[in-house]
Formats: sequence, C-alpha cells, structure tokens
Amino acid sequence: MEAKQKESQAKRLGEIDMVGSYTHYNLPRTLAPIVPSSLSPTSSVDTTQDIFTTGVQYSVPLFTGGALEQQIQIDSLLTKMSHSKKRLSREELIYNIRSLYLSALSLQELQSSQEQYIQALKGLKENIAYSVKLGKRAKIELLKANSDLTKSMGDMAKTRSSLSMIKRTLEAITHHDTINSLERLDIEVTSVHSSFNLLGNNSPSPMG
Repeated sequence: MEAKQKESQAKRLGEIDMVGSYTHYNLPRTLAPIVPSSLSPTSSVDTTQDIFTTGVQYSVPLFTGGALEQQIQIDSLLTKMSHSKKRLSREELIYNIRSLYLSALSLQELQSSQEQYIQALKGLKENIAYSVKLGKRAKIELLKANSDLTKSMGDMAKTRSSLSMIKRTLEAITHHDTINSLERLDIEVTSVHSSFNLLGNNSPSPMG
C-alpha cells in the first residue's frame, strides 16, 4: 500500500517514455528525394536497408477532474488501515500466545496433580487388596478402587494429549524447536485493573 501511494503521488509529475523502432527492407531504400541533380553520373543516391528511430516522450496530466488527488487520499487511508491491521494482527498473536501458554500451564499443573492422585490410588488399592485378603474388607471395595484408578489414568491420558496439542501449537506460532516444560508464573493481583506482561519483549522466554 505504501508503494501504491508513492506511485499515485508520482503520477502528478508525469511520465517519461523511451520509444524506438527498427525497420529492415529486402531492397535498399532511398533516404532523400531524388532530384535532377542527383541523377547525374557523378552523384550518388543515399540508400539503406535498415532504419532505426528513437525518441523520448514526456506526458503530464493537465486535468483529471480531481480523480488523481482523490486516489492519493484513498491510498493514504488504505496505508493507515494496513498499519492498523498489522498492529491488530500483532496484538491478536500476543493474546493467542498468552491464552495458549496459560492453558498449557494449567494442564501441566493438572497433570502433576493427577499423577500424585494416581500414586495415592495405587497405594490405596494395595491396602484394600491386602485387607480383602485378610477378610477385613469386601471384594467390591477393591473393584471400586480399581475402577477409580482406571478412570483417573484415562483422565490423565486426556490431559497429556491436550497438553501436547497446545505445546505443538505454541511451537508453530512462536517458532520454537521444542517446548518441553513450561515455567510457573508467580502473579500477584493488587487490584481488579492490574495486568501483567506474560511474554514481554525484554523478558526471557518462559518456555523450556
């Protein structure tokens, strides 16, 4: 759009065109009218078979009805719109990165909690199995513990899948080779109007 704006402004100065032509004849052609003096035995007639012509042409718009000025104004507005779209696209990208990062961080913390919960369920299952063997508990309690453990392992598999998908998305839009783990963020909200810079230009990337 900036180049188009400069082009419209340059049209007010006119155009310079280089023109040229080349003509070849099978038979020689005279270059000047033949007069009686040129027909004398001692005179020669100028002829040629190749004719070249070159020239320079300059044209400038004298009256366009204001169309050229209006086009310049339109190009100027379109250039400003392009800059606004560029800033908007950048803000959208930053917002998407922030949202994805926070979502991935939440899933990462959830996965850690699920792993601890699964370990606790495994220990509980072993205790219940031992109690069932001693006859202190009903076998149905062991079945319930096993069902809870299976469900929790399935939930953790879903969490890992979602976390992996978000990491791959972050790698694509941030051009990171590999994102292994995400660093935790310590956020202290002092008021409802407070905000924080997650991926600032001067701060190091929190993605490992």
